Amino acid sequence: MCSTIEHDERADLPVLENALLWSMRAWTIGLSRGIPVEERIEELFAKLGAPEAAGQLYGFIWIIGHCAARAVEVDCVCNPRVSDHERCLLDVLALTQHGRPAEAEGLLASLVSGQAAAAAAAASARQISQILTASGRFLAPRPLLARDVRPRSGAAVPSRRPITVH
Repeated sequence: MCSTIEHDERADLPVLENALLWSMRAWTIGLSRGIPVEERIEELFAKLGAPEAAGQLYGFIWIIGHCAARAVEVDCVCNPRVSDHERCLLDVLALTQHGRPAEAEGLLASLVSGQAAAAAAAASARQISQILTASGRFLAPRPLLARDVRPRSGAAVPSRRPITVH
């Protein structure tokens, strides 16, 4: 169910960030509910001039979802709010594209379990960034990084599928 808030945070996002956010949300919903969404996502990236980015984004989100240290909040496509986790994922992509891989990997390490998972997600982020750069599409890194999204010490790691959809 979609929430109602006074301010649409998505409206503040540039077009590319909005497209990435919508795609991450749609792919997650499609995967969890068995809805075929790939064609619409691929059409969106084709319109952006970066059709190859769609497949790389699927891999990026798959790694996050299957290697998450805890539930990662990826909201419904109609939700006007941008979750801290979604903002973190967008920050990872922007930092990677702007040659700040250590910061991006630090954010990834706060989301996934293990160095191998963080490295795999970082590799996917590099591929997405290279495709976007080659197509003339650029993300804007925020001056302040996403909040620290690491679990509190002693927090339990969920045993269920880690990505949640609201």
